[in-house]
Amino acid sequence: MELSLLNESKRLLQADLENICLENIQTCILIANLCASHGNPSSEALYFRIGNSMAQIMRLNSPTSTGSVVEREIERRVWWSLFMADRWCSSGIGLPRQIKDLGGNIDLPMDESVFHSLPQHLTRHEGTWKPGLWAHMISLVQHFGPIQDLNRQSAQGCFDGWELDRTAAELSQKLDLWEKMLPTDAKETEQNFRFHQAKGTGGPFVALHLGYHHYSTLLYFRYLEARNSLTELGETCVSRCKHHASAYSALLRMARETEGCEAVYPTVGHMAVVSSSALLHTLLFGDENELANARRDLNSNFAALMELKQYWANTASMISRLVTFQNVCLLSAEYTHRLDGWMVRFLIEHSLPLADKTLQTVPSGIEMNTDSLSIRAQELQQQGRYTNFELSGKRIVTDNNIVRTKLINNETTPLQVGNGNFAFGVDTTGMQTYLPFNTMSVWAWHNDTEPEGAPIDAYTGVPKLTHGRNVSYDIPDPNLPDVSQWLIGNPNRINLGRIGLRYKDATLAADQISNTHQELDLWSGVITSTFTVDGTKVKVITQGDFDSDAVTFEIESKLIDSGKLKVEFDFPYPPIHTTKYKYEVFVGVYDFPANHTTKQVRGSKKDTAHIYHDLGTKYYVNLRWPNKTPLELKRLESEDSTAITAHRYILSPDDGSTISFTAHFSPEKRVPDLPSTIRKRNSAEWHEYWKRGGFVDLTASTNPNATELQRRIVTSQYHVRVNSAATGESPQESGLMNNGWYGKFHMEMVVWHNAHWVSWGRDKFFHNIFPALYEKLLPTSFARAEGMGWEGARWPKMTETVTGRSSPGGINAYLMWQQPHPMYMAMLAYKSQPTRKTLKRWDPILEASADYMASYAWYNESSGKYDLGPPSIGVTENTPAAATLNLAYEVAYWRYGLDVAREWKKKLGLPVPKHWTTVAKNLAKPTQIDGLYAVYDGLNASWWQDPALNRDSRSLIMLQGILPDTPAVDEKVARRTADKVWEVWTDQNIRGWGRPILAINSARIGNPKRAIYHLTAYDYWKFDDAGFAIRGGDGGTPPPFMPGNAGFLLAVAYMAEGWDGSKGDAPGFPKDDGWVVKHEGLQKAL
Repeated sequence: MELSLLNESKRLLQADLENICLENIQTCILIANLCASHGNPSSEALYFRIGNSMAQIMRLNSPTSTGSVVEREIERRVWWSLFMADRWCSSGIGLPRQIKDLGGNIDLPMDESVFHSLPQHLTRHEGTWKPGLWAHMISLVQHFGPIQDLNRQSAQGCFDGWELDRTAAELSQKLDLWEKMLPTDAKETEQNFRFHQAKGTGGPFVALHLGYHHYSTLLYFRYLEARNSLTELGETCVSRCKHHASAYSALLRMARETEGCEAVYPTVGHMAVVSSSALLHTLLFGDENELANARRDLNSNFAALMELKQYWANTASMISRLVTFQNVCLLSAEYTHRLDGWMVRFLIEHSLPLADKTLQTVPSGIEMNTDSLSIRAQELQQQGRYTNFELSGKRIVTDNNIVRTKLINNETTPLQVGNGNFAFGVDTTGMQTYLPFNTMSVWAWHNDTEPEGAPIDAYTGVPKLTHGRNVSYDIPDPNLPDVSQWLIGNPNRINLGRIGLRYKDATLAADQISNTHQELDLWSGVITSTFTVDGTKVKVITQGDFDSDAVTFEIESKLIDSGKLKVEFDFPYPPIHTTKYKYEVFVGVYDFPANHTTKQVRGSKKDTAHIYHDLGTKYYVNLRWPNKTPLELKRLESEDSTAITAHRYILSPDDGSTISFTAHFSPEKRVPDLPSTIRKRNSAEWHEYWKRGGFVDLTASTNPNATELQRRIVTSQYHVRVNSAATGESPQESGLMNNGWYGKFHMEMVVWHNAHWVSWGRDKFFHNIFPALYEKLLPTSFARAEGMGWEGARWPKMTETVTGRSSPGGINAYLMWQQPHPMYMAMLAYKSQPTRKTLKRWDPILEASADYMASYAWYNESSGKYDLGPPSIGVTENTPAAATLNLAYEVAYWRYGLDVAREWKKKLGLPVPKHWTTVAKNLAKPTQIDGLYAVYDGLNASWWQDPALNRDSRSLIMLQGILPDTPAVDEKVARRTADKVWEVWTDQNIRGWGRPILAINSARIGNPKRAIYHLTAYDYWKFDDAGFAIRGGDGGTPPPFMPGNAGFLLAVAYMAEGWDGSKGDAPGFPKDDGWVVKHEGLQKAL
């Protein structure tokens, strides 16, 4: 019907084409718009140009005094309609504009309300004339052409960056001035929005400001590309682009919800698409606190497009353009939002077909799920890419659920629920019943009673002669052994409490439990435990919470109804942390009830209760249960009891066979969420975790090692999310399962713990930790360097964020390789978010690090080089500190770090300190002996036979492994050295994160068979039945060893996705031997 009317209109106009009159011009405008809506831009341009020609022949652009005021205003409005359409239509089809200027001396349209109230035959308007909303649109649209021209010139490379920036700044000032000069009642405020709605001019008011936000988005769009955002102007323009894109969406959403303000003309769709393309930038690179609003705005834009589709057939092509654009986002951060010819066509030439964009290099995909938009990164359709995650991914994850059918003992790692800041470990009952596993949180620390005698601040380190001066190092002081040990062991992490089952008025014992079955559903983060007690079935469902330090339980059994089965809480106290308690599988003891206090605190509601615990550290266990299954909390002993059960509490129902409750741990008394709320939220968050990150599928492989490797890949991703995803803190070696090294973390291990987050496309967890961790430790690191006579910041080895102290130790004091880590982590951050904001945030940390590194290096007059050490200890912690000079990996890493810091300053446009460059360019290089690298200076070729050194050669492997390319390392020598290490570093001596670095090195030197060997040497590198890596080697470290899981994931990502400069798909996997590697969402490593 509509199409036949359009065709009939064309026929009638063509028959009367030589009749140049206002009516035919108006007909041309209507037909042009209908052609556009049907996706016929050529006809649209033709009819607009016919109308333009008629209007110029009639001289509508020249003032006239004939006719009534209404007639003259109509002519004026027709002319300006053509003027504005020319700006849109010409650019949309890529043609030059037909109307070159503001159209002669013709007045702008008058105020709409005045125009609507004019008498039909009035020949002279005596009232006060003022411009209307259309007039402001026309004064705004004059900026559209120059913005289009600037974008085209930028794409064509017509001007250098400085000239483009200058022009952009001028246009920005003009837009700002336009907005500033708007009358008060025309400015974009909610009050004016309501005013124009009531006045009947809501539509033009909305159109005016939608145009303003669209033109502004176009002007600033080129700065969304990373390389254009590095200047202060660029950073400001990025912020403005994102602001206007969001403001466009917000205004359009408000208009759609308000009668009389609807914006349903065709160009609204294109503007919504441009707004969405900028919002996708926020979704890809924005801060965590920006993502929710970006998703909301994207969904809103999509809803508007769906509504427009009802009226305009060409809306479908606009939606298609948006999908095409998001496919471009797959190519890489480097190419996303690059303003080239393709992008100009997308932004401006909106009526022309838009082909898929192709690049010579296509890095990994980026997943961008939104709820209603369903804009999910389309899997790359290259050979070997994983393309069916929704169907196969969940199956692969659940196929590797952890199942236990026997009672575990105290040598078994518990299963856990948690969120990275908090974790709860369980025995076979799904609770902490017969094994007192731990409840741990990142905020829960404690100081032991200080030793008698000398005060803690009597310790000032131990002086060692260092290149002509005494330097105090943080090693144990033999004159202050107790103080030294206190500093090593404090503060220490605490166990927040035990929650278990009680049967017949006593703790349920292991020998009372039979027929056990326990399964951890990895996809949803739920542990389901079933067993029988005295022949009666018990079922326990345990689930954590992603949003708080809480755990929920759903316990079902007829034993509850009979009053025999209840829940009990108990609270341990930390022992004095001598070396005996360096590792604690069960954190805290229950032998000192008089050393701490607990008390029951009545809840504000009938469905809540609280237990307050004071052991120096003060906190609450906040309990809540559903109203339909009420519970009662009672203390087992009196408050003044000194019995070993003095701090035990009992939770039970009045009746029924179910106990359901939330236990929330916090320094504050709170009312936690109900169990049902937490369960729903937790499962949804776990599903999101699996869907949003990278994935590797080996299930099509026929190699017999593939099944176990797949299990390790899946379970490791679960374990790092529970144990290693804290906010502003790197995990300890054993995560949140138990205490190793008194619960402190190790700064030299931050790469192995955390680099995988970026490689696996889960960047937000990386950014949650960094650079906040370094920022917290910066003050004490400055003080440490100054106290030792160096500049900048000297990062600690073994520490925590409570005090930022460096724990004294014979190795701790001399270890070096943590110092350049900030540069490596900053490069990961910039790879993930290549913005000026990233550069500025990290700059103080890199400057402090480089200042220290440059001042620590000492000038050797005999060699003319800058040297490192002695005293120093290398990566493998097996070199003699007093004699170790120029450790191979450390001097190469030092050079890399200084080079990164220098380039960082250049990117910010800041001067590079001369001393950084002097030291970097004149730093000693790794020592070579007989064409192979040696661990440090002063060795001879026989060192390869020295078991004290060759039992762990990982530092040499790292030269052509995790260390990116640097002038300090000769690639050929590094490869030969790697082959030599393969000969001498035997399987039984490889422990900890040795296998991951060997796999990474093997992949990088082009030996994928060796790489896969190291990851599948299952007889030597053990992962337990729960998928936790075992450190191995010295046998003194209880599992888990979280750098093993995290380093394993990093190695898998290296092998599957590759690294900067690698070629081909899955470069670290053999092309034969039955390996079929499908993957998605990974990012190339450095």
